[in-house]
Amino acid sequence: MRRILPVLLAAVLAATSMTTSAAAGPKLSVDWRQRIETLAPMAWKPRLWGTPALSADARLLYCPSGTGLSALATVSGQVVWQLKDGDAVQGRPAVHDGVVYVITAGGTVHALDGLKGTSRWPRSRRLDAVSYADPTVGPRHVYAMSDPGLLTAIDRRNGAIAWRYGRGLARDFLIEGHGAAVLLGDIVFAGMADGKLVALAARDGGLVWDRRLGDDRKGPYTDVDSTPVLTTVSGRTAVLAAAHNTGLFAHATKDGERLWRYDSEGLGQLLVSGDRVYAVAGNGVLHVVDLASGRRVFARRLAGAPSGRLAVAGGLLVVPTGDGLHLVDRSNGHGLSRIIDEFGFAAAPLLAGSRLFAVSNGGLALSLRLRP
Repeated sequence: MRRILPVLLAAVLAATSMTTSAAAGPKLSVDWRQRIETLAPMAWKPRLWGTPALSADARLLYCPSGTGLSALATVSGQVVWQLKDGDAVQGRPAVHDGVVYVITAGGTVHALDGLKGTSRWPRSRRLDAVSYADPTVGPRHVYAMSDPGLLTAIDRRNGAIAWRYGRGLARDFLIEGHGAAVLLGDIVFAGMADGKLVALAARDGGLVWDRRLGDDRKGPYTDVDSTPVLTTVSGRTAVLAAAHNTGLFAHATKDGERLWRYDSEGLGQLLVSGDRVYAVAGNGVLHVVDLASGRRVFARRLAGAPSGRLAVAGGLLVVPTGDGLHLVDRSNGHGLSRIIDEFGFAAAPLLAGSRLFAVSNGGLALSLRLRP
């Protein structure tokens, strides 16, 4: 027993420790930290994928956790209210007209008053399916992706289901996806578990066009798991998406014409900044692609087991990893410094001016500041 107690104490202290590496270059410093979830001593290391979101006036920070959602004061980190659902919130909250929309991993969609945390619907909506995605809010509907490859449109006024869109699957096991839908005018774009990117009418879910990205000849895991990204490619409005076993694609939003393809397996969420596309593959390699042509700019293996999520802060990439947040020069992929946490990070931090807000896998919400 004398030997066990010091080990347990060390584990608890390590779970709450956070230091900045001594490497040269810009560094992240901590303004405040707030525990929003308490893990048991010696707990297995979870991965929390939900990026925080800010209220419209930037006074409140909405932080996903393994048990629900916490609203914190952005200046101090003080807890204002909490949703204790019992299930993790693995997607980024969507904030619209003072309402916060979240989807739990168990498939419950909540519409909450941003100031009080009270429900805006007569009852929360159950999807009866697992969901790891961000909700997407449009003028009439909230769009929720859930497994296995099902998109549900929910009436914003009362939580009633307006329509559903799904596709048949050839197998039961899927790559665990975190992709959400995106909205452009009256069209919703979403990646499907059968390897297709679809464009749907926002009003009723009618199919506008679909394009196959995954390739059955290269194995069964054709899933399009990345959230589509809307951008401009050579003057044309385009949607980017990645399939698990083939790579990254750019298609024209109007008719689905393919503009280019970049071959690489296992790409995670996509980030477009300036004239480049950034994505981390499952093997930890950062791929940087020219937005206009789809050609590789460079590829570099990153340290620390990156989660596949990225954020941009000036000339830096902020990379969540299993041991902390890494700062990477986005011009060449070289690591500069990192802030170290025992449980690490899976979600990309939220950048707001000179501050970054992040939630660790260990249940800590942090306000960080980037310093030269």
